[in-house]
Amino acid sequence: MKDPQINHLLAQSWPFFTLSNQERTLLLEQSTSLEMYKGDVLYKRNESLQNCFFLIDGVIEIYKFIDKERRYQESLERGAFLGEHSLLLETPTEEELIAKNNCHVLKISEQTLTHLIQSNQRFRFAVARRLRHKRSLIEPLIQFSTKLSQYANEGMIHFEKLLKEYQKMTPALHSLMKDERIDFNAWSYAKARLPENILTNHIYLLSPMPPPLLNTLNMEQISTPARRRSIWNLGYGKSLVLIRDRHTDLTDFVTNLCVHSIEARKIRRRINASLIVQQLNQVEESPSLKKNLENELSKLLKEDWAAFKRLWDNPFQALLQILLHHEDYGLYIQSQKDRYSQDSSESWIGEIHSAIKTLFPTTKLEDLQVDIISSNTFGVRYCLSPYLHSHKEDILNWGKETNHAAMSAQYKNPNDLLYALLEAYFEAHPHFEAELKDVDQIFGIKTISPNGFTGIAVDLIDLSRLKDSQIDLSLPQPQNTQNHLILNIDYAFGKQAEDILGCLILLLGPQIQSINIMGKAGAVVGQRGDIMVASCVLMEPEEEIHRLNNSNICHESLKASGREIHEGLVLTVQGTLLQNHELLRYYRKLWQCVGLEMEGSFYARQIDRGIAAGLLSKDIASRFAYFVSDLPLQEGEQLSKDMNPWEFIPPLYAITRSFLTPILKE
Repeated sequence: MKDPQINHLLAQSWPFFTLSNQERTLLLEQSTSLEMYKGDVLYKRNESLQNCFFLIDGVIEIYKFIDKERRYQESLERGAFLGEHSLLLETPTEEELIAKNNCHVLKISEQTLTHLIQSNQRFRFAVARRLRHKRSLIEPLIQFSTKLSQYANEGMIHFEKLLKEYQKMTPALHSLMKDERIDFNAWSYAKARLPENILTNHIYLLSPMPPPLLNTLNMEQISTPARRRSIWNLGYGKSLVLIRDRHTDLTDFVTNLCVHSIEARKIRRRINASLIVQQLNQVEESPSLKKNLENELSKLLKEDWAAFKRLWDNPFQALLQILLHHEDYGLYIQSQKDRYSQDSSESWIGEIHSAIKTLFPTTKLEDLQVDIISSNTFGVRYCLSPYLHSHKEDILNWGKETNHAAMSAQYKNPNDLLYALLEAYFEAHPHFEAELKDVDQIFGIKTISPNGFTGIAVDLIDLSRLKDSQIDLSLPQPQNTQNHLILNIDYAFGKQAEDILGCLILLLGPQIQSINIMGKAGAVVGQRGDIMVASCVLMEPEEEIHRLNNSNICHESLKASGREIHEGLVLTVQGTLLQNHELLRYYRKLWQCVGLEMEGSFYARQIDRGIAAGLLSKDIASRFAYFVSDLPLQEGEQLSKDMNPWEFIPPLYAITRSFLTPILKE
């Protein structure tokens, strides 16, 4: 269809005025004209759209359903853009559109709209602005974060009120939140990130710093399996939790508590507590009662009882505690103002300073060359450990003799097989792991264990002691090693990364040659085990962007993994449980985001701040790469599913080598 008048109207209308005349002509050629009469329905509520629409002439009325009542919302006239939200974000329509009079409508296909979005950046961001500002896309996330921040400032979290805000967000990881079916995937994820006394504790005191009397009290420590958190049982249903910051860590704790509370209440709604509590109280004393109760719960909960037993070590006791507890949590936050002692980051950086002086006793800090890597507690050390690589053949032979499962996996880089066997080899030869750490120190690899409340271990590596040593065969031999320090820090958590890197910059400043950030990330492209290289990072929800140079990152090392490599924008999210499918599709389609993680923007912001303040060289290398741990848009491929060694070892060590190669060549 070619019509100069419609082309002119498009040129005057948002967001189509950002298109060139040629692009508008293409849009018209690939679209169809639709005539509507008074009372005709353009689309109904809960429809899945295959097209969006542009109103050429006439008036369209919008009706929404509020509390199941159909209510008039507003009228739109010529030049209006309709249906793009549901089309792009793949969500059912929330409104009903009816022609008030005879209307002329342009029907635009998803393929045409997607092509224009991908080919014209101005149009893409104009559509993004429209979705963000006019459809309250980010509003539930902002409301939850604002409410949590308000409560944190007041010193007390009103958990039930915050729970209602959480339920408005429809998190992708908590897909059955509004369903009466129990979401065991989400519950399992949350349980592993909450204190183990979650079923018996009612009050949590959340503090950014340990209280002065902590070291004088002999209190029981409480474990959190999948989070590095320091937690103590204070008795009488109270626990003390040290939070790393009042942003990411607090959000993580509270959102996981929301998941647990929602799923526990589903169980309670399905059980007549008054009939079962007494039996649960006596079940351990009577084998026959236990068998009868097992049968009764199997009939009542069906397959959910089997899933519940997999979730809890002592399912009868856990069920009794859930029936009695009611998730009436009290959360109190201690302020850190008016404290004059060192905080955890200051103590941590003090330990690093002392360790550097021990490793380089005659060298001034300003004479060092420093490369910082944020990765994990083993990858860099194993790649550079002469003792480990001198025993490589022994370890591989052990793998063959024991017919270990890792031997049957395919590794494109054959050196990865060594690392795949290590965990099992350490279990079979516990003395070897201790020897490895002792001999590593002789070769200038010093480790600071995570005893401080940061929870971050550090490896300090003096490259001069590794010259001409046996290291990973895929790496070059170290060059220019004099006074050259590699500082490998374990993963930080969310906003904690900003403070940790800031302290390192204040200590080492212009001596830092490169900052290398590796992590695991969710991807909206590719598959688990792929590699992402971040060209820039985007902070949610502010949409603050930071560019990265990835100077001299070794692409050959990445390709040697045999995994797909995706390069592009990576989103930094406030929390794993704050993402829903709409938001993920918004960032994928309109920001062309390849993945999401939780620390990148905090690191990048601190790098930019350091350069602007003259603390870092403007030519500093900033290398950011991630291995894909989950696919949040694909059911069954989310974080609740663990990765196998053959999924994560090739990308993890490929990224480690891609950082170490330019560092060793410097």
